[in-house]
Amino acid sequence: MESTASLYDRLGGRGKLDILVRNFYASLRLHPVLGPIFETHIGDWPIHLRLVGDFWSLQTGGPPAYRGRLMAAHAPLGLATRHFEFWLTQWRRSCALHFEPPIAAEMIALAEALAARMRAALE
Repeated sequence: MESTASLYDRLGGRGKLDILVRNFYASLRLHPVLGPIFETHIGDWPIHLRLVGDFWSLQTGGPPAYRGRLMAAHAPLGLATRHFEFWLTQWRRSCALHFEPPIAAEMIALAEALAARMRAALE
């Protein structure tokens, strides 16, 4: 019998998402290209991490608390294909560290689709 549980539930809910997001962004802050972008544009890390957690909750079928404007927030950053590739590489690593392979694969697929939409919208 196939599970009808949301990805959010299967990955462990908000607690697991928050751990992923905190560790993922900690690694991005150390990245030589992405780190300076985040440090320049993020003034309040706890608020940013909560917003990102809300976003991923929505994307995975959890509580729809996200009220941000994803494209508008990223438009002024001047992001190029290489930025998305750096971001995706770290996302793949982080998901592989935090989740079992089937869940990691679903999270990675969501991020890859998101990155493709963002690249198209921002170019």
